[in-house]
Amino acid sequence: MRLHNAIPSLCSVFCQSARFYNGPSNYSFKKNRFNAWLNVSGNAEDFNRMATRLQEAYAELEQKVVVRTQALEQSLNEVRALGETIQAVSASLDLQKVLQTIVLRATQLCQSDAGLIYRFDERAQEFRFRAGHLLRPEFIGTLEAAPPNLRNSIIGRAGVTGDPQNIFDLSDMDPSESLVFNTLLLAEGYRSILAVPIIQGDKLIGGIVLARRGVGGYSGREVDLLRTFANGCSIAIEHAHLFLEIGEKNTALQLASQHKSQFLANMSHELRTPMNAILGFTDLILDGIYGNLDERLHRPLEQLQTNGQHLLRLINDVLDLAKIEAGRLELNVDEYNVDEILEALQATAHPLAETKGLTLRVSTDSQLGYCYGDSKRMFQVLINVVGNAIKFTRYGGVEIVVAAVDSEIHYTIKDSGVGVPPEQLGSIFEEFGRGDPALAKEFAGTGLGLAIAKRFVTMHGGRIWAESKLNVGSTFHIVVPRRTNEAGAGPK
Repeated sequence: MRLHNAIPSLCSVFCQSARFYNGPSNYSFKKNRFNAWLNVSGNAEDFNRMATRLQEAYAELEQKVVVRTQALEQSLNEVRALGETIQAVSASLDLQKVLQTIVLRATQLCQSDAGLIYRFDERAQEFRFRAGHLLRPEFIGTLEAAPPNLRNSIIGRAGVTGDPQNIFDLSDMDPSESLVFNTLLLAEGYRSILAVPIIQGDKLIGGIVLARRGVGGYSGREVDLLRTFANGCSIAIEHAHLFLEIGEKNTALQLASQHKSQFLANMSHELRTPMNAILGFTDLILDGIYGNLDERLHRPLEQLQTNGQHLLRLINDVLDLAKIEAGRLELNVDEYNVDEILEALQATAHPLAETKGLTLRVSTDSQLGYCYGDSKRMFQVLINVVGNAIKFTRYGGVEIVVAAVDSEIHYTIKDSGVGVPPEQLGSIFEEFGRGDPALAKEFAGTGLGLAIAKRFVTMHGGRIWAESKLNVGSTFHIVVPRRTNEAGAGPK
C-alpha cells in the first residue's frame, strides 16, 4: 500500500490512541503535530521529483557538451589540416607541382576515390586537364583528349555560377544533362562527383573535381571544406603561374639578347674591315704616296681621318661588348710589364689632354714590375677611363697614380672635371650609362667605355669603382691582381 492511501486510516488510529492514553485535553495538540508531519512528507516527495528531473537535465546537458566538444574537435582538426594543406601547396613556385599537390590534398581531405584539377583556357572557353590523383594513365589520356566546355559541363556550371556542383548519382541524372564529361566519369565507375570552381578575384582560373564510386554525394561540411580549400589555393596557383610566365619571358629575352649580341658581333666585324681600309688609304694619301696633295685637301682629309678613327673606336667598343655578352671573348693572358703599358697610355692620352689645354701627370711606384694577364685589355681599360676623365674635364688636368699593394696593382685616375651626381654614380658602369642627359649632349660618346672597362677588370678578377663630387671632379680606382688565371676569372 502506498503512503498516501494509508494516511486516513493512520490518522484515525492515531487520534483514538491519543484520546485513550492522554485524555481529551491533548487531542488537538497531537492532531496539529501529525498534520505538520504530513506536510513535510509531501514536500520531500516534491524534492525527490525535482532532484530526479535535475539529474536527467544534467545528464542531457553532459551529453550535449560531449557532442559539442567532439564537433569542435573535428572542426579544429579540419581547420588544422586545411591550413597545413594550403601551406604545403604554397611551398612551391613550380606550377605543375602546385597543381599536383592541390589535387592530392583535396582527394585526401574529402576521402575521395579520385581527384582531378583543371586550368581554364579563357580563349578556347574550355578546361584543360592538368593533374590527377588515383587515376588510370589511360583515363588521363581520355580526359586530356576531351576538355570540358564552359557551357555544357558540370565543372563549367560550377565556374559560371561560382557555386560547387554536388552530384549524388550520375546514373540518375536527366538525359539532357548526361554530358560527355559525366559519361566519361560514369564509364570509369564513378557514381557521385563534386565540382568546385577556383576563382581569383573575379577571374575563373580552373576547377577541382572529386569523385566517389558510391552514390550519395558529399556532405555539406565536405562541400564547404573543399570550397574554402579551393579559395586558399587560388593565390598559390596564380603566383606559380606568374612565376612560370616570368621564367618563359626571361628565357625569351635571354635568347633575344643572345641573338642581338651575335648580330652586333657579326656586323661590327663587317664594319671594321672596310673602316680600316678607309683609314689606311687616307694615311697613304696624306703621306703623299699617290703624289703631291693639294693643300686645300689636307684639312678635309685630316678631319676624315680623325672621324674615321673615332668611328672605329665605337665599332670596336660595340664589338667587344657584343663578344662579352655572347660569351665569345676570352682573355689572352701572358706576362706583361706595367711600366710599358703606362708609357703607351701616356703617349696616347697626352695629345688628347693637350688638345683641350689640360695637364696629364703620371706617378708610379718603383716596384711595379711584371704582371700576368691580358696587356691589351688592361691598356684598353686604362685608356677608356683616362679618356673619359679627359672628355669630362673642362679645365685643370688629370692625374694617374699607380702603386703596388701586396699582390695587387692599384690604379688611381683623378680629374678636375664636372663630376657625377650621387644618384647617378651607381649607373656610370652600366651599358649606355651616360649620367646627366644635359652633359651627355655636350660631351659626345656612346656610354660603353666604362661598361667595357668594368667587364675587363672583372674578367681579370679585379674591381673598379668611382668617387665623385659634382663640379669638383671624380676619382676612379682600378685594382687588379698581379696574376690572373688562364680562364680570366681572378687570381690563382
